[in-house]
Amino acid sequence: MRLTILLALLPVLANGHMEMISPFALNQQQNPNAKSGAIDYNYAAPLDVSGSNYPCKGHLSALGGAAGASVATWQAGSTQSFTIKGGASHMGGSCQASLSEDNGKSFRVMKSYIGGCPVPDKAFTFTVPKEAKNGPAVFAWTWFNNQGNREMYMNCASVTIANGGSGMGASYPYIFRANIGNGCTTEGGKDVVFPNPGNDVEKSSTKMAPPIGDCGPAGPGPVQAGAGYGKLPKTTQPTNAAQATRIAPSGTAVTLEKSPAATKSAQPPAKSAEGSTPPSTNTPPRPSRKGCSCVCDGYTFQFSTDEL
Repeated sequence: MRLTILLALLPVLANGHMEMISPFALNQQQNPNAKSGAIDYNYAAPLDVSGSNYPCKGHLSALGGAAGASVATWQAGSTQSFTIKGGASHMGGSCQASLSEDNGKSFRVMKSYIGGCPVPDKAFTFTVPKEAKNGPAVFAWTWFNNQGNREMYMNCASVTIANGGSGMGASYPYIFRANIGNGCTTEGGKDVVFPNPGNDVEKSSTKMAPPIGDCGPAGPGPVQAGAGYGKLPKTTQPTNAAQATRIAPSGTAVTLEKSPAATKSAQPPAKSAEGSTPPSTNTPPRPSRKGCSCVCDGYTFQFSTDEL
C-alpha cells in the first residue's frame, strides 16, 4: 500500500520544483535537440549539495553535438528573457541571468534579481551586453530559494550571440555560488543579497540577508540595504553583536554599525498593542554570568548572557 502511494507521488515529486522552459535547457525533455538517451527527466531538481554536478547539472557534455545545438540567437545589446515553470517556488528567492563565452568554464552575470524570483510563466527580462562575444555561448539561470532546504538551482541553454564585441570583461562579475559545498550558504526565509550583483539589479524583496561564509569579495552593483557583504566568518553572529562590518563595492571595509540588539538599552520602553507602556518589573540584577558557545554540525553558535 505504501509503495503504491509512493509510486503515485513520484511524478509530483519530480516536478515539484521549478525549471527553465525558455530558452530550452540542455538535455531537457522539452528541448527538440535533446537525445532520448540523455534526457534529464528530473530537470527541476536542485544541484547536488556536494557541487558535483555544477555547472549546469552536468549537461555541458552535450555541447558540440546535435543535443547541444543552439536554441536561440540573441543580438548583442538586445533585450531578452527567460521563463520558468513549476509548482513549488519556495516563496521565491533571488536569481541571476548569466552568460558563458568559454563553453561553461566561467559565467558572468548580466542581471541579478533580488527577491521575487522565480514566478511561474513570467518573462524575466535582461539585456545582452553589447560587448558579448560573437558565436556560441551558454546562458545560465540560477536560483537560491527563500523557503525550504538551502539549495542552488541551475539550468543552462545553448545560445548564439550575433553582432557582438570582444567579450564581457571584469565589469560583469562572476556568477554567485552557494549551498553546493563551497563554504557559502544562504539564510532560510530571506532573499539572498548577492555580494557581487553586477550593475543591473532588480529588487523585489523586503526581507533580505547577505550570504553566510566565504562567499567572495563584494563587487560591482548598487549597495542595497543589507547588501555589500563580502567574506563573512562561518560562525553565526550573536544576536546582540555590538558591531558589523560593511564592505564597500570595492571590497574595502568602510564602516562599523551597531545592531539594534546591541543598543536596545538606549531605546525607550516598548509599548504594548494597546499603546500603553508596560510597567517596570523592578527585578534585582542577576549575578554576572559569562556567555557560552557550542559547536553543532561544523557551525559555532555564540550565546550572550541575556540569552542564557
